[in-house]
Amino acid sequence: MTPEIWIIDDERSIRDALSQTLDIEGFQARAFASVKEALSQLNNAFEGVIISDINMPVMDGMAFLQHALDIDPELSIVMLTGHGDISTAVSAMRKGAYDFLEKPFQPIT
Repeated sequence: MTPEIWIIDDERSIRDALSQTLDIEGFQARAFASVKEALSQLNNAFEGVIISDINMPVMDGMAFLQHALDIDPELSIVMLTGHGDISTAVSAMRKGAYDFLEKPFQPIT
Protein backbone atom coordinates (compact mmCIF):
# COMPACT_ATOMS: atom_id res chain seq x y z
CA MET A 1 0.00 0.00 0.00
CA THR A 2 1.29 3.46 -0.93
CA PRO A 3 1.65 5.80 2.05
CA GLU A 4 -0.82 8.66 2.23
CA ILE A 5 0.54 12.18 1.80
CA TRP A 6 -1.27 15.03 3.48
CA ILE A 7 -1.01 18.55 2.08
CA ILE A 8 -1.84 21.46 4.37
CA ASP A 9 -1.94 24.86 2.69
CA ASP A 10 -4.41 27.73 2.79
CA GLU A 11 -3.78 28.44 -0.91
CA ARG A 12 -6.13 26.32 -2.99
CA SER A 13 -3.89 26.47 -6.06
CA ILE A 14 -0.97 24.97 -4.12
CA ARG A 15 -3.17 22.22 -2.63
CA ASP A 16 -4.60 21.37 -6.04
CA ALA A 17 -1.24 21.39 -7.84
CA LEU A 18 0.48 19.22 -5.24
CA SER A 19 -2.45 16.82 -5.04
CA GLN A 20 -2.55 16.43 -8.81
CA THR A 21 1.21 15.90 -9.08
CA LEU A 22 1.18 13.30 -6.31
CA ASP A 23 -1.85 11.53 -7.79
CA ILE A 24 -0.14 11.34 -11.20
CA GLU A 25 2.92 9.80 -9.52
CA GLY A 26 0.77 7.15 -7.87
CA PHE A 27 0.52 8.53 -4.35
CA GLN A 28 -2.65 8.91 -2.35
CA ALA A 29 -2.92 12.62 -1.54
CA ARG A 30 -5.30 14.27 0.89
CA ALA A 31 -5.53 18.05 1.06
CA PHE A 32 -6.47 20.27 3.99
CA ALA A 33 -7.14 24.02 3.89
CA SER A 34 -6.20 24.56 7.53
CA VAL A 35 -4.00 23.20 10.27
CA LYS A 36 -6.96 22.72 12.60
CA GLU A 37 -8.73 20.57 10.00
CA ALA A 38 -5.67 18.33 9.65
CA LEU A 39 -5.04 18.10 13.39
CA SER A 40 -8.62 16.94 13.95
CA GLN A 41 -7.86 13.93 11.70
CA LEU A 42 -4.31 13.17 12.86
CA ASN A 43 -3.52 10.36 15.28
CA ASN A 44 -0.48 8.23 16.09
CA ALA A 45 -1.62 5.51 13.65
CA PHE A 46 -0.94 7.78 10.64
CA GLU A 47 1.89 6.28 8.56
CA GLY A 48 2.28 8.80 5.78
CA VAL A 49 4.05 12.06 5.09
CA ILE A 50 2.74 15.54 5.77
CA ILE A 51 3.58 18.60 3.67
CA SER A 52 2.59 21.80 5.47
CA ASP A 53 2.83 25.45 4.58
CA ILE A 54 4.31 27.64 7.29
CA ASN A 55 2.41 30.90 6.78
CA MET A 56 -1.30 30.28 7.33
CA PRO A 57 -4.04 32.11 9.22
CA VAL A 58 -5.30 31.07 12.68
CA MET A 59 -2.52 28.53 13.33
CA ASP A 60 0.71 28.51 11.35
CA GLY A 61 2.75 25.58 10.16
CA MET A 62 5.34 25.88 12.92
CA ALA A 63 2.61 25.51 15.57
CA PHE A 64 1.24 22.56 13.57
CA LEU A 65 4.70 20.98 13.51
CA GLN A 66 4.86 21.07 17.31
CA HIS A 67 1.31 19.75 17.81
CA ALA A 68 1.80 16.98 15.23
CA LEU A 69 5.10 15.83 16.73
CA ASP A 70 3.46 15.81 20.17
CA ILE A 71 0.95 13.31 18.72
CA ASP A 72 3.65 11.23 17.02
CA PRO A 73 7.34 12.17 17.31
CA GLU A 74 8.19 9.89 14.36
CA LEU A 75 6.10 11.81 11.77
CA SER A 76 7.80 12.94 8.58
CA ILE A 77 6.77 16.56 8.04
CA VAL A 78 8.03 18.68 5.16
CA MET A 79 7.57 22.42 5.65
CA LEU A 80 6.75 24.75 2.73
CA THR A 81 7.01 28.50 2.55
CA GLY A 82 6.92 31.25 -0.01
CA HIS A 83 8.71 33.56 2.42
CA GLY A 84 11.59 31.38 3.45
CA ASP A 85 14.90 32.37 4.86
CA ILE A 86 17.73 30.38 6.35
CA SER A 87 16.73 31.07 9.97
CA THR A 88 13.18 29.79 9.34
CA ALA A 89 14.51 26.64 7.70
CA VAL A 90 16.96 26.00 10.52
CA SER A 91 14.23 26.58 13.11
CA ALA A 92 11.85 24.16 11.37
CA MET A 93 14.54 21.48 11.14
CA ARG A 94 15.54 21.92 14.79
CA LYS A 95 11.91 21.55 15.83
CA GLY A 96 11.71 18.23 14.01
CA ALA A 97 10.76 18.92 10.39
CA TYR A 98 12.03 16.28 7.99
CA ASP A 99 12.77 18.84 5.27
CA PHE A 100 12.05 22.40 4.17
CA LEU A 101 11.06 23.59 0.68
CA GLU A 102 10.59 27.09 -0.72
CA LYS A 103 7.70 27.92 -3.04
CA PRO A 104 7.65 27.90 -5.97
CA PHE A 105 9.35 24.59 -6.53
CA GLN A 106 9.59 22.16 -9.41
CA PRO A 107 8.20 18.70 -8.75
CA ILE A 108 10.68 15.91 -9.46
CA THR A 109 9.11 13.43 -11.83
